Amino acid sequence: MNDYRKREELKRREAEKHAHELALKEAERLRKLAEKNAKKGNTDKADEQYQKADLIALQPIVVTPLEKVDGISSKKVWKFKIVDEMLIPRNFLMPNEKKIGDFVRGSKGEVKVEGIVIYEEEVISVKTS
Repeated sequence: MNDYRKREELKRREAEKHAHELALKEAERLRKLAEKNAKKGNTDKADEQYQKADLIALQPIVVTPLEKVDGISSKKVWKFKIVDEMLIPRNFLMPNEKKIGDFVRGSKGEVKVEGIVIYEEEVISVKTS
């Protein structure tokens, strides 16, 4: 359904663009006629054509958007995709705690890691019968 709505919105925008281009061409045609009439001395006709051209060029063109259906709505959801990990700012990075834990347990605290305090805790366990 989302794909359909996107296709229809794209068609609507293309139709608006096409209608706007046609309107601009018509406005340009009227301006050229107005210039010809002005050169011939027919200033009233030229002024009228200039005004029509301006109205056409400035008039907003809106193609009817997709009809809303009761019970169906949409919303925009912002998402992301990582394209180069090396360019991500540090404040967006999160330490891999599993990897750090595996390393600390494997080294048994004999290796120092900058930014990490490695310590040992004793854990007591009791077996019940």
